[in-house]
Amino acid sequence: MIVIASRVSIALEDLTPMTIEVQTTLHDVQIVLPEMRSTVHMLGQLVPEITEGMKILQQLCQHDQYCKV
Repeated sequence: MIVIASRVSIALEDLTPMTIEVQTTLHDVQIVLPEMRSTVHMLGQLVPEITEGMKILQQLCQHDQYCKV
C-alpha cells in the first residue's frame, strides 16, 4: 500500500506543472472565444456583400480579356 501511495505522490508531483499550463491555456481560451465569436459574426454579415461584389467583378471581367476571376 505504501508503494502505491508513493507512486501516486510522484505522479501528482509530475502533473502539477501540467495542471498550471492547462489552467493558463483555459484562461487564454476564455479570452479568445468571445473575440472569435464576434469575428465569425462579422464575417457572416460580410459574406452576402462579398458574394455580390464577386458577381459584379465577374460581369466586369467578361468585357476584359486579361481579367481573371
